[in-house]
This record gives sequence, C-alpha cells and structure tokens, in this order.
Amino acid sequence: MAAVSTALVVRRDDMARRWLARWASSPLWVSSAFPEGLEVVASGLLETLGTTLGDPDLVPGSAALREVDKRFAFLGGFLDASGVGPSGVIAFVATLRDLLAAETPPGLDGAAARAEFARLADWFMAVAAEGQTRSREEALAGRQRDALEQGTPVVSLTPGVPAAFLVGEPDAKVLDTTLGRLLLAVVRVGARVAILDATGLTQADDPRVLCAITSFSSHRKVAGRVKLVLVGLTREGERAWRAAIDARCQTFFADAFDQAVTVALEAASLAIVARGARQPDDPGA
Repeated sequence: MAAVSTALVVRRDDMARRWLARWASSPLWVSSAFPEGLEVVASGLLETLGTTLGDPDLVPGSAALREVDKRFAFLGGFLDASGVGPSGVIAFVATLRDLLAAETPPGLDGAAARAEFARLADWFMAVAAEGQTRSREEALAGRQRDALEQGTPVVSLTPGVPAAFLVGEPDAKVLDTTLGRLLLAVVRVGARVAILDATGLTQADDPRVLCAITSFSSHRKVAGRVKLVLVGLTREGERAWRAAIDARCQTFFADAFDQAVTVALEAASLAIVARGARQPDDPGA
C-alpha cells in the first residue's frame, strides 16, 4: 500500500475534496448540503490513515489502528451531529474505499492492496457506525438531562420554607444542579428548614442520589443549621437516606406531604391558618 500511503500524505487535501465529491454523488444515500468543516475532518483522517497504512500489523481492532479508529469514530459522531443518517455514514466510508482503490497500481500488487483495504474498510464502517450511535445516545441523554434539570421543581412554600421535588432517574449532574438550587434558596433567606420530596424518584436509594444527599447535607451552610424534612421514601429508601445524611443534620421523615409541610412550618416558626379564622390577639376574638 506504499503508493496509497504516499498519496494520502502528500495529496491529502486534494484527495479529501475528491472524496467529498464522490460521496455527494454516491447512490447509497440521498445527499444534502455538506456539513460545515467536513473537508477539514476528512483531510485530517486521510493524513492519519496515510501514516498508518505502511504498518505491517494492520488488523481490525489492533493497536496499530487505534488512532485511525479514533478518527473514524469521531467522523461518525460528526456526521450524526450534522444531521447525516446511517446510510450517509456508510456511503462516506464506502466512497473512501473506492477512492483509494483507484490510487492502487495495476497488477497483482494493486489487487492485493485493494483487497486489504476493502477488508479494513468494513471495519472502519463498523467503527464509524458505532461513533454515530454513541453520538445519538449522548445527545439523547443530554436532552433528557436538560429536561430533568428544567423540570425538577425547587420552590418556596413560604419565604422560609424551600422545597425540592426529585423526579425520574437523575444523574449526578442533574442532582448537583437541583440541590444547588435548593441550597441557594436556603442561603438566600437564611432558612432553618428545607423539604426534600422523593416521591417522584424511580429509585430513591440509587448511589448517585445518596451521594448527592450526602454532599448537600454536609455542606457548611446546611449541616447543623438546617432541619431536613424528607417525604416520599419507602422503608428501604428511608434507611438508605438516614445512612447518607450528615449526622449533624436534624431530620424528620414524614409519611405524607401535608405532614412534611406542617413540620417544616413549625420549624420555621410558622403555621397554617384557615382563611377568615380569628387570631388570639384579634380584638374581635
């Protein structure tokens, strides 16, 4: 593959443009506008590939192909982020295979080089497809994370009683953001109590949840200063949270949300009064 390797290194920019032209006209997919920056990605991949093809140990999955594999995985993710579907990714690697086949010399040596690169191209297709799949999974996880961050309520039941309602299967980042907002609410008003409602959690004893609870309860603005009123936990969840919460924190595990609110209001020296009810110091009482 010496001729192909030399061409990739010396004429990589020209070959990148030819590669993209072949891809645009490939019958394997319906082309659209070229993703911005694709030529740069293609040129960098060709350079890496060119410096690798001379290695005698080019076996799919081998250490010799590690850098090339990284490039193809990145390529799959890049194309996916640019809106190119699976057929476009496959077509991109297939047209590279055809382009390099055209660079091989005639005769037996050229035939052997074409067969060798065809075998490697199948592997590169798989690597690029895996990169595309991971890109989609990460994008989906990011959207789910954003939805949880934006949809997890942190409210003030009264100016002195902030509350957080944990939902779904939050990861460490969502938990950090949510409990950070609760901490901010506590500090802003100097709250002496806070409510944590775990009713909406899929798994209250998830290690990520417990780690976040430990971090929150041990914060210097919370530990020994703020009473934590917990609600929505099963017996197993309550045991796990008791073990996770900093020992300096005063806690109350409520059976229902209305009980949690009553306890929190009492801790804040407040009380619920029915509308229209007369107070003891009311002259008309």
